[in-house]
Amino acid sequence: MLSIRDRRVRIAVVIVLLLVIGVAGYQVGLSVWGSWHYNAAVEALDRCDFKAAANHLDKCLWVRPSDPEI
Repeated sequence: MLSIRDRRVRIAVVIVLLLVIGVAGYQVGLSVWGSWHYNAAVEALDRCDFKAAANHLDKCLWVRPSDPEI
């Protein structure tokens, strides 16, 4: 019977936890990155810099393609 004291089980638990933390960190990072580009696009539109706004919106839409606010 495997128990948490078994070294293989501990290693497997650590690997699973690291994977979960990595995936969650990636998702949070993408969300922050997309929000930053959205805000940058709004600021570029306020300056009438349409080329920069389009570039920022493209990156933001890559992260959130079905967001109606964008």
